[in-house]
Amino acid sequence: MSSSSSLPPLPNVLEREVGLSLQRFAHWAETANNYAARQLGLHVTDLACIGYLDTQPGPSSAKDVVEYLGISSGSGTGLLDRLEKAGYVRRMRNPDDRRGVLVELVIEQAKEPLTFYRRLQLAFADA
Repeated sequence: MSSSSSLPPLPNVLEREVGLSLQRFAHWAETANNYAARQLGLHVTDLACIGYLDTQPGPSSAKDVVEYLGISSGSGTGLLDRLEKAGYVRRMRNPDDRRGVLVELVIEQAKEPLTFYRRLQLAFADA
């Protein structure tokens, strides 16, 4: 039975190249997301929220959105206010938690940012 510890170590050059490639990919992914958001007149977190909601099978709790994006609840409130004002999302009461709020993507209104977001995701997947 072989273990990974019995494999020869990667040469330092390969480790460094892989690390640099991952850093470059992350940099260009962030740059592409920022560019797309600017072109749409959105904050980058707004675009990320639209993309997240697009992947969900139904409405998501505001708490789930905030946790996914890694932002504070206050920032999440501002984000959802902006997206709701633009018509991209709608808020509704959570029938399972009277204090909770669900957020639903309004696909027709969010068509333009979704097109950008989906194109970026395809490009990332190809890369």
